Amino acid sequence: MYAVVHFTESNEVEVVPCSWLSLDGKVSFWPPYKDTKRTKVAVIQSAMPDETWGEFFVEVMKTFANYDAARMNLKKAQTRSTLTSDDEGGKRRRIPSSKLKETVPADEGEKHTRAKKKEKKGVLHKPLLSPPAFRASQQDIHKVAAHTSAALEQASAQISGNIQSQFERDHALLRAVEELKALVRQNNLLLQALTRQKTTAAAAAAAAAADTLSEEFKFPMNCEEDLQRVEDLLREKSQEKALAAHLSALGGCNPGDAVRRILRHILTNHFALKFNWLGRGGKKLAFASYKVCNAVRGASASQNISASDCEAVIKNWLKCSGDRSGGRKRRESRVHEGPQQFSLPPPSPSPVMDDTTSSDSDDDCSSLE
Repeated sequence: MYAVVHFTESNEVEVVPCSWLSLDGKVSFWPPYKDTKRTKVAVIQSAMPDETWGEFFVEVMKTFANYDAARMNLKKAQTRSTLTSDDEGGKRRRIPSSKLKETVPADEGEKHTRAKKKEKKGVLHKPLLSPPAFRASQQDIHKVAAHTSAALEQASAQISGNIQSQFERDHALLRAVEELKALVRQNNLLLQALTRQKTTAAAAAAAAAADTLSEEFKFPMNCEEDLQRVEDLLREKSQEKALAAHLSALGGCNPGDAVRRILRHILTNHFALKFNWLGRGGKKLAFASYKVCNAVRGASASQNISASDCEAVIKNWLKCSGDRSGGRKRRESRVHEGPQQFSLPPPSPSPVMDDTTSSDSDDDCSSLE
């Protein structure tokens, strides 16, 4: 829908979409474009107004179903006060639209220009009148000054009160923030104290369990007789828990190092050659089937090491047991000298392992840290 409207402020008529009009039809939007083609496209397409568009008072003369019909009646609107009837009474001259100019013939344009020049020549410029002089008495001046002073004092008092109330609010907020900070510090101290108590209690429990550990374990194990003796001792659940607490106290700088420290503490490299994880192949013992493996798992769990990480480190350590204690160099020398009959090195008499440091060969063979 389109409407032919009269812009009352500029005394112009133009076609606008009905979507640009207010609900009461007294105000219309108009685009601020300087390009007439762009303005015409906006009118035809009923573009959506935005904050840059102007608002003007208008009078709706008549609405039409399409743009072409409204445009055909635009010239009539320039000479008639209404388009609702064909009555010629009440005519009034309106200025042709300057908002959206149409192309006019050259001769009509020249006529219009000459008419404007004639109108300008006939205009008489009247001299501007000076404004009337204002004379105030001294009493009036004092009244105005007193009224102004009272207004200023009232405004100053109001501003001062607002500043004071704002200062009090800010002070209350700062005090609340400081109280929250103090409460957070107190909670942190309590949390640290509880953590220390828990750590102390865990260490005391581990120490108490380690004190109940039997002296018959005699690590590291070097043969199957040692393994059988340890398995017999671990039939008691109290001994299994005590062994797990004893092994967890060995520590380590990371999960892999902690598990390898435990394995070096309970097994010699010579005896570790007889194990793999599940005993596949029928030639080696299944380390996972012995109770001592459960103790190793329990010690690892107490150090927050997952079961999968613990098993991976054990498998890798048993697999590489032949490379430790000079085994890799002996294998390389046999490769250079030719095939020879393989023989295990003689067992060493239960060497004392250093549980605080890890050997270079362990680090070379281990893949999990």
